[in-house]
Amino acid sequence: MTEPRPEADQDQPYKYRALESALHIRLIHLLPGESHEGIRLRISHELLRKPERSGSLRLSWKQLQRTLPPGWEVVETIEGRFIFMSGTDDASSEESEESDDSDESDEGSGRVHTWRHPDPTIDLALYELPPLNPAQPAFEALSYVWGRQRDPVVATVEGKAGEPLGNINLGNNLAEALRSLRYQDKERVLWVDAICINQNDDAERATQVLRMSSIYQDCSRVIIWLGPEKHDIKLLFSELAKIGSHIEKTTNGLIMSSPDTTDFSWWQSEEPVSFSDEVWSAMKKFGHRSWFHRLWTVQEAIMANRDSIVQSGDAIISWFLFRRAFACLRHKNEMPMARISISVMRSVATNPIGATLAHTLDAYQPQLCSDSHDKIYGLLAILPPRFASQIKPDYEQPVDELYKSCFLASTKALSRWDLRGCPRNPDEDTCPS
Repeated sequence: MTEPRPEADQDQPYKYRALESALHIRLIHLLPGESHEGIRLRISHELLRKPERSGSLRLSWKQLQRTLPPGWEVVETIEGRFIFMSGTDDASSEESEESDDSDESDEGSGRVHTWRHPDPTIDLALYELPPLNPAQPAFEALSYVWGRQRDPVVATVEGKAGEPLGNINLGNNLAEALRSLRYQDKERVLWVDAICINQNDDAERATQVLRMSSIYQDCSRVIIWLGPEKHDIKLLFSELAKIGSHIEKTTNGLIMSSPDTTDFSWWQSEEPVSFSDEVWSAMKKFGHRSWFHRLWTVQEAIMANRDSIVQSGDAIISWFLFRRAFACLRHKNEMPMARISISVMRSVATNPIGATLAHTLDAYQPQLCSDSHDKIYGLLAILPPRFASQIKPDYEQPVDELYKSCFLASTKALSRWDLRGCPRNPDEDTCPS
């Protein structure tokens, strides 16, 4: 018989220790447990350094293009892989009204698509993706929605010897995620913003916001948590995985068949989608999930590497297959858009890196956040670097002053006015017009 573990007093909140430097982060060690047991964790301070990159021989797109024989070209997928193509196009590409996020169709029947360079003497190391090199200690980063904080779930923070150090209140969505993610026989190391950042310390919050891109880029993978398993989600994930395996999307917006596929119809914009009624019903309900409508989740997903996953209860799909599937559906000519939330498309099918500040703020203006500062801070990792580098997060700065400084920084960077307004929050409409 197992002895009961000591628990902290319910009224004893966990006391955060200050981080040693701006380069440090907290990690949680989610302790093992059964589904009916309370949530227990340890918190450690770790120095987060950029992983050392071994000398890569990989060529750039332009360099690789120069190595190709006549009649061949190379494109780069949004996952960073190169596809080599030969042949001719029988029709012109199609573009959406927004040229910054256009989806072009590979309309040619005569093209050859391959992952291998047409010259077999070219070293694979010159064009294949190098292995992932996550930061050490290895950890997974959770992308989720805080949700309502009423009736919080209490988690116990323990010391190295198992002694209770205090309690942390968790929102219900986070508590459900941690129960689903924890192992039964070993700990799991995670970065979770609600716990790993002292939310009562504005100075720390501002410092940690600047680490977000490193955290989500250098973790071993991102876990996108969409909530509990319901509404035929496993069936939907299965269908999305099939679509994602058939197509690729390139950095210049091309939708094309994957070199691995044997079904060459999916990339065609005129090819209808033949989902069952059950799948369409699941898709419609799926679009109501809060994750797709929040702002912070945008950059968290964009930073995610190729090992990252989307999880709903026990249902799991590769993030890259998931993203490709929605890029494909968004591209269809006769897509019943009423069945798919526009926020779903915006969150997973677009790739705003490299877009202008005005385009990025406009594209994600409908996304929600609880603090109006985060209309800017929540997108820093994907905003143009020359602009983002001039913004220093400060949660004590009045919101209208933040928006004004953004306008001035953008004007200075571009030497022209590029913002038509600021990302207003109806509850805090004090920004200059």
